[in-house]
Amino acid sequence: MSHSIISRKTVFNGYAFGVEELKVTLPDGRKRNYDLVNHKDSVTIIPVDENEMIWFVKQFRMGSECSLLELPAGVLDEKESPEDCAAREVREEIGMSAGQLLMIGSIYLAPGYSN
Repeated sequence: MSHSIISRKTVFNGYAFGVEELKVTLPDGRKRNYDLVNHKDSVTIIPVDENEMIWFVKQFRMGSECSLLELPAGVLDEKESPEDCAAREVREEIGMSAGQLLMIGSIYLAPGYSN
């Protein structure tokens, strides 16, 4: 037997993500409630300039309650491609334009609780 979702109920919808309350059956037959964060598609950019320097941005984050040094990133707007989002985020966050965009992969942000 594998994990199976018995029911799901949306408990929150926001700009970048929503939260669902799932009821699941575990492989051993036990039932469990589970909170799932449905995160919208997003991009992270590793901007490298002509001197092979990587650009970071300093951003205040509510989760840490302080400013963090991060790579530029952002959530895709409706019907926006990842490439268009990446180009927009480079312009918005570091004030430059990308000469070339190259997708190097995709990952789950936090697969333990997010899709």
